[in-house]
Amino acid sequence: YTENQGDFNDSDPTIHPGAAEICGDGIDQDCDGADLTCDSESQTVFFGDASNTDFPGTIQDTFININQSVNVASAQLNTYTWPANKPANAVLVKIDLSQIPADAHIQSATLVLYQTDAGGDETYDVSVHKLIDSSPDFSHANGYTYNGIEDWAANELCYNNIPLAQSNISPAQDVISLDKNLGYKAWNVTGMVQDWVNDPASNNGLLLNSDAIASADSYRFFASTESSDPELRPMLEVVYTKSEPQTIAFSNRPNADYPGTVQDTFININQEVNVTSGQLNTYTWPQNTPANAVLLKFDISSLPSGAKIQSATLSLYQTGAGGDPTYDVSIHKVINFNPDFAYADGYSYDGVNGWTANDICYNSIPLAQDDIAPADDLKILDQTLEYKQWDVTKMVQDWVSGTSPNFGMMLNSDAVAGADSYRFFASDESTDPEKRPELTITFSK
Repeated sequence: YTENQGDFNDSDPTIHPGAAEICGDGIDQDCDGADLTCDSESQTVFFGDASNTDFPGTIQDTFININQSVNVASAQLNTYTWPANKPANAVLVKIDLSQIPADAHIQSATLVLYQTDAGGDETYDVSVHKLIDSSPDFSHANGYTYNGIEDWAANELCYNNIPLAQSNISPAQDVISLDKNLGYKAWNVTGMVQDWVNDPASNNGLLLNSDAIASADSYRFFASTESSDPELRPMLEVVYTKSEPQTIAFSNRPNADYPGTVQDTFININQEVNVTSGQLNTYTWPQNTPANAVLLKFDISSLPSGAKIQSATLSLYQTGAGGDPTYDVSIHKVINFNPDFAYADGYSYDGVNGWTANDICYNSIPLAQDDIAPADDLKILDQTLEYKQWDVTKMVQDWVSGTSPNFGMMLNSDAVAGADSYRFFASDESTDPEKRPELTITFSK
């Protein structure tokens, strides 16, 4: 197809918006069939019940009016202005994008509707918006409510203050001035599709809005997914790329990608500061009671802000072991406080302010036991001296996405071990650089 002011050129029957030979940068005779891969970089896929789409059954649509009628079974989608300068209809569309990889970069996303009727003004502006705040139930949505029960946000934009979802939309992402010619019309929805791929839970659908500065009884109608002609049904074309995964290492080991990005220490049931120690200790004393905890923090600011973390692995070298033949060491996000490693001890996170009080450890020394999230991983360690690893993928993703602040991580001692059972690890101060802690992250952009 060719796109010109929102119109699709369908004069050539071999160039049809649903045809498999169409790729994001035009017709490519080298597309490889079902994958629709035009080259090694991009893929093009089509959603909806139009002919020859890749993912049928993925579009819901309806239109709402300044009344309580439900139009989900209608064969058309209406935009309409009444009285003058007031929207009287709005089209709702939702696309299931779950077939797009979570790490996809959206190069383009185009919503295609077939205009079946037109009246009133010679040109008519139809804008496209993300639906926000409320996720409509298409089987019950109308001009008053988004699910047949709960109201759209109140506003005074439409006749008789009927809400018509006008306060439940983001600013327009595209506006197309439509003439009266019947045919395919297209809107650029690249930004909103990228947002939904990044955060699927935010996909409440989109709204095509009627012209708010048109004459009374001006309108444009489109074929819906209920149209008897599958050639005319709505469709979404998405062109995307997947970044090749990258793996990088944060550590002071030789050949690390980001040296100087590690802080570590261990805290004890006393006020000793161990930031310069060559080892990191986990220790149980008395029995069934943690007596040490290891703190680590990695500066991961070199990761792109939108990185998708495929894996993140903490690697420590076990240098000493004693007591029980197996010993559980769990790993947790540090929460509540951002420790100062130069001063942190079993009582305080910065040499002045105390960890949260608890009764878990000997003599109620807090040892940060109430300042950690539930374990992200737990390893049962034997007494073999070697590299040991923990999966911290979710933790790192939370830090990168800003879901939680990076206060570092804690390796906790076994709380059900015999007294004087322990596992020691080489710290960032180890004289053997090969044994220093390392965080290895595989990610895509």
